[in-house]
Amino acid sequence: MVNGAWKPFQKVHSIQDLYTHWHGIINQRATKLKELSPRHPEWDVPKELDAWIETIEQTDSGSTYYRYP
Repeated sequence: MVNGAWKPFQKVHSIQDLYTHWHGIINQRATKLKELSPRHPEWDVPKELDAWIETIEQTDSGSTYYRYP
């Protein structure tokens, strides 16, 4: 989901857009994921990850530098 519209993930080049959607899915379903996982892993997303994603997005919003070094 990008700007309120579905877009194939292979067409999304912004790490921030991909992360925002993924983060929403994980947050909404964390309890259920914990219940369904036989080893009960930790599904909480580290707070630092938000800053890391933001740094990557600011550095390479089109996802070309890290894809084509």
